[in-house]
Amino acid sequence: MNHHPHIMVVCDTAGDKSVLQDVLADLAEVSFGNSGEQGIRNAQAWQPELMVVGVTLADMDGAQALGALKKDPRTAGIPVLLMVDRGDADAESRLLLQGATDVLHTPLRAEAVRSRIQLHLNLARHARQSHAFEQKDQHMQKASELLDDLLATTKLVANHVADGLPVEPLLDRWLVTGQQLKRTLASGRKAGAAPMQQDHAFAPAAVAAVQPPPSNTVSPAAVPPASDKPKTPPPTAPTAGAPDENHLWLPLDPQDPSAR
Repeated sequence: MNHHPHIMVVCDTAGDKSVLQDVLADLAEVSFGNSGEQGIRNAQAWQPELMVVGVTLADMDGAQALGALKKDPRTAGIPVLLMVDRGDADAESRLLLQGATDVLHTPLRAEAVRSRIQLHLNLARHARQSHAFEQKDQHMQKASELLDDLLATTKLVANHVADGLPVEPLLDRWLVTGQQLKRTLASGRKAGAAPMQQDHAFAPAAVAAVQPPPSNTVSPAAVPPASDKPKTPPPTAPTAGAPDENHLWLPLDPQDPSAR
């Protein structure tokens, strides 16, 4: 699904609003207002991709609105384009130093406005994509660290079983790490991360090594001789929810709602 951007326009000049409405109609969802205070509150709640702010507003000027937006961490990252009188180089420099992303010269020219806003929408989209990739990398790095810890704990459990040592504390640690890995992978999938694949070289053998020996072992003398005719084992139906050998399956935590 394509993301449809939202642009907030805070302006009290009818002519500028009309130009912006015509220019932005096919680029984004556009909301209009003429109050700086209301525009700031809406920006905090709606988190638009872009804001266009006029030089003068119903209750403050554009510079005051920009200052309030940049001081608030909820809105500091929103690109803000200020409308400035053409030829007022001092005001333009002052607003850019104050944190404006760009300026639109008034009276507005449709083609120039459209190209600038399209540019900043593209930049905002690339910034969102970069942020998503960074989140994905962070989740995958955390998942890799947890998987290393899980496999190291599994080796310790296998060694303790072989030496006849108690394994309960290690199993508790194994379970906690496994649940953390599950949550990290779930968060990674939400951020667009690919599912973590199992380490085929180690995991099956290591997990099998910690399985306790059967308590009802039958002695060789009690086993009846096999008949000369080979027997074909009966087919077994697949079990619902059976583990897929291509993925790492972890024990379920009864207190974890996502595990149910």
